[in-house]
Amino acid sequence: MSSAFEKYTFLQDVWLSLSDPGTMALLAIPLFVITLGSYLSVNFYSQLSGGSPGMQQAMQEQQNIVSKYAILLPIIGSVVLVFLFWFLDLVYYIFLLLLMFASFSSMCFVLSPFFEYLLLFSRRRIWGRIPLAIPTVECIGKLPVDGLCAALVAASLIITFLFTNSFWLTNVFGICIGIFGISSLRIPSLKIASIMLWGFFFYDVFWVFISPYIFGKNVMVTVALSVTRAHWNLPILIQIPRLLSDGPSMLGMGDIFIPGLFLAFLYRFDMEICGSPCRGYYLNAAIGYFVGMVTTFLMLTILEMAQPALLYLVPGTMLPTLILGWSRGQLRHLWEGKPPRALYILPVVTGRDEPPCEVAGGDAQVHGATKAFSVAGGEQEVSSGGGVDVQIDVEERDSETDGLVGDYRETIQMDDE
Repeated sequence: MSSAFEKYTFLQDVWLSLSDPGTMALLAIPLFVITLGSYLSVNFYSQLSGGSPGMQQAMQEQQNIVSKYAILLPIIGSVVLVFLFWFLDLVYYIFLLLLMFASFSSMCFVLSPFFEYLLLFSRRRIWGRIPLAIPTVECIGKLPVDGLCAALVAASLIITFLFTNSFWLTNVFGICIGIFGISSLRIPSLKIASIMLWGFFFYDVFWVFISPYIFGKNVMVTVALSVTRAHWNLPILIQIPRLLSDGPSMLGMGDIFIPGLFLAFLYRFDMEICGSPCRGYYLNAAIGYFVGMVTTFLMLTILEMAQPALLYLVPGTMLPTLILGWSRGQLRHLWEGKPPRALYILPVVTGRDEPPCEVAGGDAQVHGATKAFSVAGGEQEVSSGGGVDVQIDVEERDSETDGLVGDYRETIQMDDE
């Protein structure tokens, strides 16, 4: 009877832990941060470069994480963690200053699109003369109003935090830093993702499970508790109070940021091969991330000790991706970070001064002259007369599955040569 009662009590504790609103919020927040950061990462550099393809490519390459950095990041993280473990009191205010600057920049990035939409809506519906930019001195030029509004809100929140030390504001700062980091930094391939994620997998396991035998304390937990009990909470973790049990639920920002970079890579990969994150690798990995988070909380309740979340999150996101990539025959494309793409010509060719004519087997007779042009997968021949523009409907398809990626109309100028 006693054993059955203990089993019932244990199951009740597990259920209360998982159904607690604080736990559910901590399951939802990382998915929100990762999804929004992944969405913004698609057009992040095109917006910064003003639409210039060359500048956009250069900026992307500068922010791509290469192999040597993927190897060094867990090592650098370990050095920083040990330094904070021993010398947090000495560098606390420097660390606080750096994190406040990162919070300010990240909030400006996240809030600017909201104020831009608000300004455009106000110009259409309220008053059409609301300025979008404010002129200043010549060396500075015009300042965008949406950026100024975002900066004012961000500065106000930071000042409020310094006076109140509200952990809710700390959570807001951490969320914005996570969104900005996932949007701006890029994992370019599954190869780099594997190096970095599995490196942090062993990093997390070591500093949670093995460090107590070397340092006498759990280094990861000690640093996490130190930053929450200091004069100001530092935005390096998300903490939500639990309503059905004692203490807060906490999740380190690294457990959001590291898998988030990988999911953002999958999001961009999906957008290139099928135009939607819901029909490819991203949704698959996001479900794996959610399962990994639930497993983390389960093990936390069952074992009643701190758990390295990446122990469950890395396999939860990486293994479904590998299985799906293997089943689709796209594992090599994922590993190299090069989505499979192919161009197919639809049988319609239209000359500028001629009526539309159908193409039979890739050939069209317009004024009797034949021209050839190259596309992925070989050459196609299109006939045209001298000095006309030929409009070609192009389908872009996955070379492995023959699934439609996109379609567009392309104009090719023909001459008499």
